[in-house]
Amino acid sequence: MSLLAAPLLAPPLKRSDKVDLKSPFRNFIFSTYGQDADNYTQAVGELQTARDWCCSGSLDKHESSIDAVTKFYDQLVAIEAKLPVGEGQIPLKYTWYDCFNRKEGFFSSSSVKQGLNSGAYERICVLFNLASVHAIVAGAQNLETDVGLKLAVKSFPMAAALFQHLRDQVFAQLPKVPTPDLSGDTAIALSALMLAQGQECFFHKATSDNMKAAIVTKVAAQAADYYGDAMRAMDNSAIRSQWDKSWLPIILGKQSYFLAMADYYDSIALKEGKKFGDQIGRLRHAVQMLQHASKQGEGQLNVSRAMDRVQRDLATAEKENNMIYNASIPQYAAMATLGRVAVAKVPPMPAHPLSGSAFKDAFEGLVPLQVHQAATEFENKRKSCVQQLCMRAKEATQNMNSELANMNLPAALEDTTGTEVPASVLEKSQGMQAAGGWQPLYDKIKALPDNLQRNVDILNDMTGSLDTEEQEDEKLRARFAGKWNRTESKKLTDNFRQEINKFNTFLSSARSADEQVKAKFESHLGSMQLLCSSPADLKAQLPSGGPSAQAGSESVLALQNMMAQWTQIRTDRERLEADVEQTTCDVKSRFLSAMMSDGAINEEATSPQILEELFASKRSNLDESLQRQEQLLFQIKASNESFEHEKSSSSAANEREKMLKSLAAAYDVFTELNANLTEGTKFYADLTTLLLQLQQKVNDLVYARNTEKEDALKELQSSIASSENAPAPAQPSYQQPAKAVPARPPPPTAAPRTQRPAPTPPTAAAAAPAVTSGFPQSAPAPQQHQQQSQPPPVAAPASSAPPPTYGGTAYNYGAPPPQQHPGGYAPPAYGGYPSYPTAGGYYPPAGAPYVAPPPGAGYPGQAPAPYQQQGAYPTQPGYPVQPGYPAQQQQQPPANPGYPTQPPTYGHPQR
Repeated sequence: MSLLAAPLLAPPLKRSDKVDLKSPFRNFIFSTYGQDADNYTQAVGELQTARDWCCSGSLDKHESSIDAVTKFYDQLVAIEAKLPVGEGQIPLKYTWYDCFNRKEGFFSSSSVKQGLNSGAYERICVLFNLASVHAIVAGAQNLETDVGLKLAVKSFPMAAALFQHLRDQVFAQLPKVPTPDLSGDTAIALSALMLAQGQECFFHKATSDNMKAAIVTKVAAQAADYYGDAMRAMDNSAIRSQWDKSWLPIILGKQSYFLAMADYYDSIALKEGKKFGDQIGRLRHAVQMLQHASKQGEGQLNVSRAMDRVQRDLATAEKENNMIYNASIPQYAAMATLGRVAVAKVPPMPAHPLSGSAFKDAFEGLVPLQVHQAATEFENKRKSCVQQLCMRAKEATQNMNSELANMNLPAALEDTTGTEVPASVLEKSQGMQAAGGWQPLYDKIKALPDNLQRNVDILNDMTGSLDTEEQEDEKLRARFAGKWNRTESKKLTDNFRQEINKFNTFLSSARSADEQVKAKFESHLGSMQLLCSSPADLKAQLPSGGPSAQAGSESVLALQNMMAQWTQIRTDRERLEADVEQTTCDVKSRFLSAMMSDGAINEEATSPQILEELFASKRSNLDESLQRQEQLLFQIKASNESFEHEKSSSSAANEREKMLKSLAAAYDVFTELNANLTEGTKFYADLTTLLLQLQQKVNDLVYARNTEKEDALKELQSSIASSENAPAPAQPSYQQPAKAVPARPPPPTAAPRTQRPAPTPPTAAAAAPAVTSGFPQSAPAPQQHQQQSQPPPVAAPASSAPPPTYGGTAYNYGAPPPQQHPGGYAPPAYGGYPSYPTAGGYYPPAGAPYVAPPPGAGYPGQAPAPYQQQGAYPTQPGYPVQPGYPAQQQQQPPANPGYPTQPPTYGHPQR
């Protein structure tokens, strides 16, 4: 059983205002990651529930509370890089209250609080609560049981480590200390206190396990040192006022107590070593330290058990020494210094997660924002590479088709009769009709302005919202001048405006491209409509002419072979384009491992290497294909010159050849525009998605800024309303109205007044105060009260040994401060009531003989009234004898009415 009955201290939990996490987190997931926010609805809901429970300021004093707060802290650390809260990111304002400084009012109480748009601030406050809940749970344990003792021994040092880590985190993550309880001095003091209480728990374990007295002595001496360190840290003038008034007396008293325990257990070891004189010296000093502990604890420490045991051992030791050993008793200062052993130590801060393998990230599907940004940048570069390669391939194919169409190839080779539709033309007609014909192109071109305008409207809406918020901020900044000290809107919206300008540039280029597509479509619309007709209508529309090719000629055979080669090159190129478009790479895992190992991602250096690995071979294949095309085109032009000399020449044949070239060009334009419009429609749809995500971010920022503006306005208005107004200037004398002289009042008319009868001297019974079971029939005459001076404060009893000191100052919390009164004021004798004034001499002081007033005397402005003579006022406080009541025994009034006869004992322990 413990010899000390004293509480274990723990800082209270910080509490926070409720914050809605669901909407901001869901919007950020959609706008930043482009993922469906519904996939994380359950994860966000669990995070919201955990925060509401852990930040309420009230938790169960059970080990399960430690587990819950630890998991919540681990989740905050895990999402810090994925869902960053701050200006320009997720606009959430976390408001936390100082757990120590409470301002009590008459009707309500309020606490010092601070709200910040910072995820680091939220994590640091939860870390403080994690340290506090370790201390609270440890302090609530029953140290008489093994389970409770083990948990306390484990939790107090862990709390000390968390408070030390908290100090480092505040200075590293926040620009300034938000509330006093998060200051570095507070963290150091609380860490020292937790370490001292951990050593105290080890002392309990050592005594309960009946360890050797020499070991217990060292543990107790180290506990006293730890409490001395805690006292020095907590007595810092910067933080002393925030502690509970009972904390410092308890800590100081425990320091003395453990010094006494160190002496006591060392006396046991000395007795075993037959050093009886040293034993008595230790016991005597232990008695003195216990007396100091009782006095310094101001009733918070009960050392009676320890005192009984030490005094009993001291009496036995002195008796045996006087009768048997007669050993000399040394002075305590000459005795050897006790050894120390630090069993409680601050453990190293464990790695994330603190909850170990039991922790599971609810947002595992999201990568850190830095990784996501690097992967997004890489994806943009990959798409750019794909677009460049595919564009080179398409342009080369279009150039080749255009050259062949100018030479009317391969239609001229197929037109052997001059009346039938060439096979290549029929193939192109069938291909166009299979693709839907010219009508889908017309519909897509018609929808382009609406797609463009939809995106322009979104950009204009974002610009208007940012402009309105910035204008309001500038007006308030100009109105309140230096008092409006929040971040300027220009600094927060600069990135958004850059993004808006970039998208406006995209839309400007898209508008020009749309006009070119429309013009090209309209120029070839007639030929496209002819290709979409039936073969019979197409044959009827073609002019008849002589055969343009002679079957079996050398030039025709050469050109037909070359057309087959071009078909093969084009097929291989289309296959290469598809392969390029499908080339991807999972760079998130690569970037994530780089961030975990190096702490940063060098995307600018990494992306080119990855892209070179992906597209080097494909770029080489495209270059080879383009080279083959150039060589083939040169050969086709050379063979076509011979073919031109062999063709028949007539006006009908020339007209037929011109139409065949137009149909071939129309088909090529149809293929080109169909691909361009499909890509353009997808571009507008993707751009709309990106702009909606950006608009969500802008709306969140504007909403957060408006909320912050309202809060700032309330604080400013409150401070302005509570500030003192400047005194009004003195009014000039010439502006003051002239004072009117009042009219002289008429003289008073005095009524006749009868003479008062002469007073009769009081009897002894009447002079004594009456003690009756009822109330007197008439009130006693008031007497002038005599003022008395306050009795001097009673000094604390001296002790044979001074209390333990640190820093050169001896602390004696038991002595009351001297009573002082401003202006020489002393409280009145009768319970604090002021003395009655004498009105015109009618109320003489107690004990003075009655002097009759002069005839005709009365109050000013009144006629003299007859005065009935009454008995004289008594010389002592009391009531006169009333008719019908027996005579009362005379009693002496108290020597000091209204105050106790003994000096006050406040501030002194009861003996």
